Amino acid sequence: MKKIFSKSQKFLAILTLILLLACTISPAVQAANSISRYGSRISSADGRRSSYTRVTGYDPRGVALNLVATASIGFGWTPPKAGKGEAIAQTSYYVTNNSAEHAYGIGNSIDMNTKWTQN
Repeated sequence: MKKIFSKSQKFLAILTLILLLACTISPAVQAANSISRYGSRISSADGRRSSYTRVTGYDPRGVALNLVATASIGFGWTPPKAGKGEAIAQTSYYVTNNSAEHAYGIGNSIDMNTKWTQN
């Protein structure tokens, strides 16, 4: 009886270590955050244009990220618009032929390394 009890304790100890190892490593090897970005230059009927930015993002477990987005069409950037899982920013309409610019960030601030231009 002691041998069986001793073997089962070893088995449970090894199983516990394997589970702990798997739970510790698996988040580290999961894919990066899933970010989807969309930007466009919107034209109105009277020829004025606006820049529109939409960003959605989730972490590998499907939890919505805190995002901020901004947009520009040549007259400065809009104040950052924040959202959980989705952030949308749009400039006012201007008479311009400038390209629409877009940027986003995770957390509280815009990361200008994520900036892109859309015509």
